[in-house]
Amino acid sequence: MARLTLHLFFRRIEIEARHNIPAAGPVVFAPNHANALVDPLLLMTAMRRPLTLTAKNVLGKNVLLRWLMSALGVVTFHRREDAGRGADVKQNVRSLQICRGILADGGAVCIFPEGVSHSDPKLRDFRPGPARIAVDFVRKDGDPGRLRIVPVGLLYTEKDRMRSGVWVRFGDPIDVARWLSEHPGAGAAGLTAYLQHRVAELTLNCQTRRESAILTWAAEIMATEGRDPVPLGWPDRSVAEWFRLLGRLQTGYDALCRTQPDAVAELTIRIRQYRAQLKRAGISPGEVYLPMHFGRAALFVIRELELLVIGAPLALFGFINHAAPYYLVKWIARRLSKDKDHWASNIIYPSFLVFPFFYLVQFTAAWLLLPVLWAALYTVALPYTGYYALLYADRVPQTWRRTATFLRFLFRRADQKQLADEGRAIVARMRELAAQLPADGLAVADLSERGGPLMALSASDLARQFREDIVTLREVFAGLDRLETSWNDARQAIAARQRGYFTPEEDDRVRQMLLAYRSYRLVLYEVINRYLDHDQLVEPEDQLRAFMIAYAAGLTLYAKTTRLVRAYEHEPLVREKLNEADAKFGLPGGFFEELLRAYTSLATYRRLTACSRSWQPYRREFRRGGLNQEADWSWLASVIGTQRSAARKTLGYVLWHRLRYDRRTLVRSVRRPAHRARYGLRAFVGATFAPRHITPFYVPALRPQIIGELRQHLRPGDVLLVRAEQKFTTALLPGFWSHSALYLGCRRDLEALGVHRDGRVKRHWQELSGSSEVFVIEAISPGVMISSLESCLHADQVAVLRPNVTDVDRQEAVLDAFSHVGKAYDFEFDFNATTRLVCTEIVYRAYHGRGAIHFELVKRLGRYTLSCDDIVRGLIVQADASEGGQSPFGLAALVLTDGEGKARFVPVEKAFGVLRAIAAGKRPSKLPQAEFLA
Repeated sequence: MARLTLHLFFRRIEIEARHNIPAAGPVVFAPNHANALVDPLLLMTAMRRPLTLTAKNVLGKNVLLRWLMSALGVVTFHRREDAGRGADVKQNVRSLQICRGILADGGAVCIFPEGVSHSDPKLRDFRPGPARIAVDFVRKDGDPGRLRIVPVGLLYTEKDRMRSGVWVRFGDPIDVARWLSEHPGAGAAGLTAYLQHRVAELTLNCQTRRESAILTWAAEIMATEGRDPVPLGWPDRSVAEWFRLLGRLQTGYDALCRTQPDAVAELTIRIRQYRAQLKRAGISPGEVYLPMHFGRAALFVIRELELLVIGAPLALFGFINHAAPYYLVKWIARRLSKDKDHWASNIIYPSFLVFPFFYLVQFTAAWLLLPVLWAALYTVALPYTGYYALLYADRVPQTWRRTATFLRFLFRRADQKQLADEGRAIVARMRELAAQLPADGLAVADLSERGGPLMALSASDLARQFREDIVTLREVFAGLDRLETSWNDARQAIAARQRGYFTPEEDDRVRQMLLAYRSYRLVLYEVINRYLDHDQLVEPEDQLRAFMIAYAAGLTLYAKTTRLVRAYEHEPLVREKLNEADAKFGLPGGFFEELLRAYTSLATYRRLTACSRSWQPYRREFRRGGLNQEADWSWLASVIGTQRSAARKTLGYVLWHRLRYDRRTLVRSVRRPAHRARYGLRAFVGATFAPRHITPFYVPALRPQIIGELRQHLRPGDVLLVRAEQKFTTALLPGFWSHSALYLGCRRDLEALGVHRDGRVKRHWQELSGSSEVFVIEAISPGVMISSLESCLHADQVAVLRPNVTDVDRQEAVLDAFSHVGKAYDFEFDFNATTRLVCTEIVYRAYHGRGAIHFELVKRLGRYTLSCDDIVRGLIVQADASEGGQSPFGLAALVLTDGEGKARFVPVEKAFGVLRAIAAGKRPSKLPQAEFLA
């Protein structure tokens, strides 16, 4: 319920480094405290393991909060400053003992070291409570389970506004015992200071509110990059990306304040004045660069009118049915909120009661007053239309503001020119200052996309730059030609369109081609940006050289993009794959749509046309001068001639595809709320019922003794197939086996396998703490994670499949599995998407195509998927087909529950036959007892 409410209040909740949450063992979470009672809710919903919260005792004076705190098992602490309100500091001894007891049992505790929620621009001094608990636990309690402290950063874009964003960052865990051994004599005070430093690294810490405001305004201006605003409905800039930009600006600002305070003061005044102009005009920084093109405006009006008209009935129905609880919650929040620290809490917590109560009343009335069919339709429509009304309310103000901005600039062209010129000048000034920062450090240096002002280069340096760029262009153009050949070969070789899904090898091949194209594209952009001010060069011949280099790069980039778009635009399966984000390759989402949008942009085509006109006098100068006798420049001229003729033929194609692009954008905008609501419902139901059991007191048959014995049979890379009899998912999913995981073992096992030095493993190495702890990689709600073997085998039956592959293939399989840790769980079971995974998809992506292992996906409900039983059936079929040869998998161990409910090992010589009988539909409890006897 909290997760659902938070996702309605915040438009975006992004979580970084969830893998830093230890899967087992005692842990103290130490976050900053910026948003009252919302902070603990975010932490609870961001992690899978249970979390014990701490709070000040005076919160219990509120009856509802006291009930909620009791239900959640909140441990209360008494603060000295609350002595007048009934606090008794002596009671903290008992609270500390409770926390130490929770940690001794391997639990997790969250303590806010700042002690109080606040809106200061930087962290307040940390209190020693968390460090004192940790030090006492290590020194007095013997550190059972190896205690770790996880620093957490909570960053809100606008914490007192609905539909804003939040970034939850989990830092690397601090091994308390190790830290104390490395810092003898530091004690709780030293650990407190170190912890504050670690949390400060995860948050933004400005010296004053004024500095925070200036940096925010500067980030808004810098984020525009002086370019056209993105279309409405286009994915927002991620919250993480926004805060990373703020962090870079802050680092550069601090450095420049020390080295160039006058320049910083001058730029600060300029930003404040520019911001004031925009605020008076009611214009956002990005919309300053709104293109005043009537064709685009007409398309915008058609698209938005269609969307608003089509969506109005749904949104109106949702608004009418949710107006009463919505305005009641807002009224409660206004009455209770004394400052913006408590606004979000006073919206979210009353919603837990108000909205369910109104839903209950409305559902009851519908089923009493309406026919059954209409009551059922109303029940389904009510939550969906409420969510749609929320999205509709997000979109309408954006549409109105952009329309008003367009009309203002239509009649005041000079205003737009003045604002756009000033905005670009501020961006250029920030980049100029960034270029003056030391290359080692300082964060806004990477804001500059240009290689440095041409004016600053001497004649010899400029000539050398020309030579280097021509060499670069030769290499890039040759690489793009090879890549284009690969595209054409891939269209014939990749059988995904006939098969209906991508294999992992095909998936990697497409990603590698896209990664290569993206790398070439970035190089060409760098070359183009370097010569944007070519007309400021003193010598006409240098101007010509610079223009030729940039024009050849731009034309080639445009031509190759054209061919890529034409190759895959009409192949939805490949296009969807090209749009997927992939952390493994560092690829952002929506890349193909970005290419298509840029390619079909009339502004891009107009720029190319303007460059073509500029080329006419330059070409005459080239022919008259001596450059046409030099091989490099003659080659560049031939490239320009070839690519220019191709670009001239594409105007009609561009216009047609722009219309197609806008039509698809409209369809996606209409479908997106329905898709989000459908997936959100699946995720909510899945996350709610996945860990639940049918019986209230479920005791698994796989007891610790059985698991301990099973460990002797396991090797890293083994595949575990699991069944828990009393789980909801077992009852609902078809087949016998309901879950799968990939066995990792302990640190020593991974070191023996030789994967511990790989970056994909090293970033999770702290999570694999303890030489004797044993882990698996599994995908369960909310995502792919490293779990303990004991938690994975909280079940009744298990089969251990051992892949018959080489050690190198086993290493690569384990590394592939590590690369997926942190991805979300896929409640749609779509094996074509790699951004979200289910449990069997980890096995599929780790082992498909290695050695003799080959998985056939099965189409179910329109999706190609692989169940655990499919893996077993495939194993049996391939074993039969091998006719005594090597099977792709061996059966290393099989533990089943007999008719008496006891877990027993099946003898090795009988295991395969028993597995075959289970695949044929027989239950283990019905098999003869002799099957279980060694």
